[in-house]
Amino acid sequence: MRKMPWPIWMVVALLIAASLACSVETSRAHIEDVRVSEDANGDTPAEFYTADDTFYALVTVADLEDADVTRTVWSLVQGLEAAPGEQAEVEIKGETGDLLFEAAPPDAGWPIGQYRLDVYLNDDRQESREFEVRSLATAGATSLVRQPDDPQGVLAYAPTDTFYLRTQIERATPNTLVQVVWVTVGDNGETRTLGDETRRSGDGTLVFELPPPDDGWSLGTYRAEVLVNGISKKDLRFEVREPELRFPRMTATRAGRSSVSSYSTSDTFYVTADLGSAPAGTELRVTWTALESGAVLDTDTRTSGSGAQVFALEPPADGWDVGQYAVTWFLNGEEVETVAFAVSLADVGAVGLFAARDADDPVEGYEQTDAFYCAVVLDSVPPQMTVRAVWTLLERQGEPVNEILAEQEQSGGVEQVVFELPVQGEPHPWGLYQVEIFLEGDPVETLTFPVTSTAQLNTSFLSTDPTGQDSTALFAPEQTVYAFAELVDAPPDTVITATLLVNEVEGLAEGTVLETREQQMGSGTAVFEFPPEDNAWALGKYIIDLAINGEPAQTRRFTVRAEE
Repeated sequence: MRKMPWPIWMVVALLIAASLACSVETSRAHIEDVRVSEDANGDTPAEFYTADDTFYALVTVADLEDADVTRTVWSLVQGLEAAPGEQAEVEIKGETGDLLFEAAPPDAGWPIGQYRLDVYLNDDRQESREFEVRSLATAGATSLVRQPDDPQGVLAYAPTDTFYLRTQIERATPNTLVQVVWVTVGDNGETRTLGDETRRSGDGTLVFELPPPDDGWSLGTYRAEVLVNGISKKDLRFEVREPELRFPRMTATRAGRSSVSSYSTSDTFYVTADLGSAPAGTELRVTWTALESGAVLDTDTRTSGSGAQVFALEPPADGWDVGQYAVTWFLNGEEVETVAFAVSLADVGAVGLFAARDADDPVEGYEQTDAFYCAVVLDSVPPQMTVRAVWTLLERQGEPVNEILAEQEQSGGVEQVVFELPVQGEPHPWGLYQVEIFLEGDPVETLTFPVTSTAQLNTSFLSTDPTGQDSTALFAPEQTVYAFAELVDAPPDTVITATLLVNEVEGLAEGTVLETREQQMGSGTAVFEFPPEDNAWALGKYIIDLAINGEPAQTRRFTVRAEE
């Protein structure tokens, strides 16, 4: 009987099966767990690293032989500046159990970007984990200024001005990238980039500038955005306008705090105004005129940039004639404003607000439970002339109302009169008030003053419980945040506001307002509810600012992180 030989394909298949069986039988090593951690203990998972941090990976391996090798490779997948590639590699041979792998940062720090940790066992990649290297650098105090060393910020420029932005960089490594992007904003919201500048910096103050084109800036709205390591930190909006004269008025003194419409025969005339959006070299001219005769008394010309402008005209040796006068403003040769005023024999001297009728304690404003007192010094006002005070509520709780509260009248013939507006029943509404003083029906002085609330914020805290049984600053992503605020000495019209802002949240600019809650109440406890958006908070840090009648009162901070 003839034996049949085995087919060649069957022999090959048997050899392959035998090889695989030997491999399975001899290689039992395997990886059970991989953790990217904040420290060598491996207890806290790392949400991200900074450029100066050490990378830690805790790898649990089992059934390793002496010849088996566990290897970790850290690679940059997508960098802010650096090209992708391997950053560090560590291997351990023949050990089993919990193995700690760590990689110290290079001298220049880890490049900012997205990373991947690959874990190999005998050159076979078994596990991968992704993580991020972030910069903690941020932009602190930031403002647009007219000149690099100006302390005062601006909201508008002239067409020929250079734009300057000053920013304070904080928590930055020496090679932090700081970029300012200048854009123009169209009427439909579309933007067009005008220019940008990038610098490397550590902590400190930086000033960026953008000079105007040869034909000047177009009138309109602009933005300047500050990015730190590619992340937007500040976004400032401003305008380009033609030079303009604002709030021209006659005043009793050079300081120009209060407007007047009448002077005595021995007074110096003062006229003041604010010059806005004006480049250096803008020409200002004022002309003083006696209206009855038409005579030009004086002309004064100067060149200036934006800011307060004051012109003065001293009386002649024999004093001013009683009558009507005017001062006319010219801006770059064009007439823009005329202010009329009078000279009279009888006059009002100092006008001020005081805490009591004796007029010994001057004040600039009142609380809601105070009576108001306005003292008026009279200069040669005879008994037959009257002095009148009109008290007006200009704004109630931030809303314009222009409501006349009282009109009071007293006779002259004395050195001083005092007008009083008492509290009648309920406290005065908080807001902005005005008292106008009239002499024989002619306005001579106007004082504007605030009335603030007596309300105080006694305590505030955050809780996960709507009844406030616990106090915490740590929340899970799905938990609702309840803010509690206890008001004391609060009139019924007190408005307490809670504003939720971003502090440090990935993908959101610092200071972004997320929600605002408001309650009107008297003394007691206000509760504000902030549920998570889309059923879950973004991980990070948040701020709740509490304000009473628009004035900052207290701040509460909280952190949202995943439960372990």
